[in-house]
Amino acid sequence: MSNTSTFKVLGRDTARKDGIAKVTGREKFASDLSLRNMLHARVLKSPHAHAEVIKIDTSGAEKLGAAVLTSDEVPDVMFCPRLVSTPDSTFKDWRILTKHPRYVGEAIAAVAAETEEDAQKALEAI
Repeated sequence: MSNTSTFKVLGRDTARKDGIAKVTGREKFASDLSLRNMLHARVLKSPHAHAEVIKIDTSGAEKLGAAVLTSDEVPDVMFCPRLVSTPDSTFKDWRILTKHPRYVGEAIAAVAAETEEDAQKALEAI
């Protein structure tokens, strides 16, 4: 398999169709997108592994006008976040938001606000 002449891409130089736009700053990314009535979200992640969330005080974020979700407001549905060709029924072991984070950084709450700055302030107010 050392002969790369049978491959179209592997082992060959390839031109990126978006390369020039990216290096010149003209390429648009998801963070450049702005739609009418668009909200910006932030996710509160657990600082502890193998924990139990007893209460989340969302009043500070709500006073700032943010929409707040905790595991109490979302369906308790298991899903598979993996982006591979494994049948998702094999790994349906995640919740959108959880009261029992298994690892540091697992999502326990989310906020949405009109600006990125307001969303960050709301997250910090929890």
